[in-house]
Amino acid sequence: MTFMTFVNCDLFNAYACRSSDRCFYELNFFSNPAFLWAICFSFVGQLLVVYFGPLQEVFQTEALQLSDLLYVMVLSSCVLMLDTLRKKYFSSSCVDSVQTKHLYSERLDKKIGYESEEDATLCKTI
Repeated sequence: MTFMTFVNCDLFNAYACRSSDRCFYELNFFSNPAFLWAICFSFVGQLLVVYFGPLQEVFQTEALQLSDLLYVMVLSSCVLMLDTLRKKYFSSSCVDSVQTKHLYSERLDKKIGYESEEDATLCKTI
C-alpha cells in the first residue's frame, strides 16, 4: 500500500502541476495526450508490480483488495484537493510564475550587464 500511495501521490501531483494558477478541473482533461499516456502506463506498471506474480516476487509486494485500492486512491488524491485550496485561496501568498520570471529577469540583467536596452529586450523575448 505504501508503494501505491507514493506513486499515486506523484501522479496526482503531476496532474495538479499542469498549471501554476488554474485548478485541475479548469483544464481540459485531453489537452495533453502524451501526458495522459504516461499516466496510464505508470498506473498499469503499478498494477503489474502489485498483481503480476513474477513482479510480485521481484518487488516483494502482495495483491491488494479493492477496498485497499480505493483507500489508496482517496488518500493520494488529497494532493489535488490541497493544490486546489492553494490555488484558490492562497495564491496571493505564494509566488506565481509571472513574479518568478520577473525576479529572474532582473537578476539576469544585473549579472550580464547588457550593452544596450535592445539587447536586454531581445534576450527577454527569447
